Amino acid sequence: MQKNNKFFDDIAKLASSAGGSLLEMKTELENQAASQVDKVLRRMDLVTREDFNTVRDMAVKARSEQERLEKRIVELEKLLELKTPKAKPAPSPKPAAKTTKLKKAPSPKVKKS
Repeated sequence: MQKNNKFFDDIAKLASSAGGSLLEMKTELENQAASQVDKVLRRMDLVTREDFNTVRDMAVKARSEQERLEKRIVELEKLLELKTPKAKPAPSPKPAAKTTKLKKAPSPKVKKS
């Protein structure tokens, strides 16, 4: 009967070590797969999530600043319209008087020698 116990003990030890080995193989395969994915992503020259979030935050801030400045410009234009007196419209040009013919200038006299 003890032989059977030793046999079962050996099988239990073998199963435990096989389970541990399988767990190590699983961990190793996961690490290898992650490494390969990282290599592919680096070759694709993708941005990191941190860089993306930083640029997105900058764009949101720039957009809100642009909207604020646009509102300020409208306010200033309204203020400027209130402060400047309205200019009178320019008078329409008078019709030209009848054209007079220019008199011909006398030709210069040339001395004969």
